[in-house]
Amino acid sequence: MLRVMLLWLATAPAVTCVATVGTHNDLAIAVSSHQTPICVTGDIDVSFASLYVTVDTEIVGIAPVPPVLTQGSSQDGFFVVQGGTLTLRDLVLDGGGTSPGVRVSGSAGLQLDGVEIRATSSSTGAAIQAVTTGALAVRRSWIHGAVSTSDGGALHVTGGGTLVVEGSHLDGNRGRYGGAVWVEGLASLVVEDTTFARNVADQGGAVQATDTPVGIHGSSFLQQDASDGYGRGAIHTLRGSLAVTGSRFLGNLGDNAGALDVRDPGAGSRLEDVLLCGNTTDAGSSVGGMYLSQPATFTVSRSWFLLNEGTRDTIDFIAGGPNTLRILDSTIVGTGDQLFASTSAGARVELERSIIRGDLDVNGSTEGVSTCSVIQGNPRNNWTQTDPVTTDPIVLTSCDPGVLRTFLQAPPTVPCMSGAAGTPASPDTDGDGWPDALDCRPTDPDVHPEAPEACNLRDDDCDGYVDESVTVASWADRDGDGLGDPGSPQGTGPCLAGAVTNPDDCDDTRVGPCDSGDTGGSVEADADADADSDADTDADADSDADSDADSDTDPAPSQAPPVGVLCRAGVGPVELGLSWLRRR
Repeated sequence: MLRVMLLWLATAPAVTCVATVGTHNDLAIAVSSHQTPICVTGDIDVSFASLYVTVDTEIVGIAPVPPVLTQGSSQDGFFVVQGGTLTLRDLVLDGGGTSPGVRVSGSAGLQLDGVEIRATSSSTGAAIQAVTTGALAVRRSWIHGAVSTSDGGALHVTGGGTLVVEGSHLDGNRGRYGGAVWVEGLASLVVEDTTFARNVADQGGAVQATDTPVGIHGSSFLQQDASDGYGRGAIHTLRGSLAVTGSRFLGNLGDNAGALDVRDPGAGSRLEDVLLCGNTTDAGSSVGGMYLSQPATFTVSRSWFLLNEGTRDTIDFIAGGPNTLRILDSTIVGTGDQLFASTSAGARVELERSIIRGDLDVNGSTEGVSTCSVIQGNPRNNWTQTDPVTTDPIVLTSCDPGVLRTFLQAPPTVPCMSGAAGTPASPDTDGDGWPDALDCRPTDPDVHPEAPEACNLRDDDCDGYVDESVTVASWADRDGDGLGDPGSPQGTGPCLAGAVTNPDDCDDTRVGPCDSGDTGGSVEADADADADSDADTDADADSDADSDADSDTDPAPSQAPPVGVLCRAGVGPVELGLSWLRRR
């Protein structure tokens, strides 16, 4: 069985269990009698019936590898939360391709921390469906393979509450609108340090948000597919503010827009320190980068729109009144129309301290003004150019990481700024030689596009895939303590198979690491009585109170494996930044 698909923090808080369960009946009784926290100690088949939660309940997995709850039926899913807040931590929910995940209603809340939800299925929100005024949070979790026949492939949330998605990975989910996330009428949606990869929808490949303020920070969107129907990008928002900072959009595909489709955004909407490269469309009259409609004021600052492809490659600005698009300290590089504006009287496009390689077409009554900027192309119609139109040509051939690194470390300059860069060079916070805009973990020097991929369920080389092509030697682990029996090799296999890679279990019939005097492959047998009259209580020949062969008393072994003995132990959660397009 595929046991471990998610990372759990080695420093997870200790849990004092009120109820410890290992069967469906135990879990059902503990939940119905309001015992909490409930510690799950092994895999459980919960397909008999959904578990109903009406008060604050915490369910935690306690094992060297996270317990798997399986639900292969088509009932209401694993949990139905009708009151209080359900907290799930260090668990796997496996829907078997037929079952929903969690349902939340009323004013109830849901908190996921270190949870994998896989292979769930439903009409809407296959992993999480919520109509609630409460708070929902998905942290350091992995949701993949969720399939909905209608909206919200993985998450479908409405009702006025809040949703936070942090440090997580949503991969390969599918829905009609919102391949991974669909929200409407929420107080807020916040996405931080999260990766969306290869989600599919007719509209809003990764996220669709309506009447909801959306904030996205430090997140990555790779290869979303919204090429059916209206398409509308990796993210589609309607009537709500949108703020995207420190994020990447790479290789996304849509009909109307490749990366972003933003309609009627509220005050404060902006892009800041955002990289868009290689986003495309497959329909006519569409834009590869961002479609922007009816903003009051929308600001793009310190951002890069590079090699996006469409009828209009980078930005399509549609406005019907006194709307303003401001582009500051940014670089736009393509081959066709890079900015197309079709607006009525009072609308304005402002380009400041920026560089565009490509044409600008400002139609209608829109006023376009360029200040201290470089345009390597043709600014057509209502454009006022205060700077030289041409300068040395910008050469950028692909979204390959090496090519982008050179470009981002030394961007083109703007002459009127006396040699200063129009777009500031992307910083290298961790000093690993890779600019933050391409580094999926900009504060970790061991993670960057040239790092070797290791067996740690982390995206070490920032390509959006985890432990790909990594094979490891493994050993049998009969007592489940994460230490393998050196006498029982299992050969080599994929890292993601949950293999135990440390063969240092001196006794594979008891849980815990060896005592300090033990060696791999040795066997001791502890007894409850002093069977050999040597003043200790185990079956060795010394006079101390442990089971090794020396004469000093070692501390009692822990019931948990030491940090580092598992392929996945001791590593931070779901570090799946995506930095460029890699199609496989």
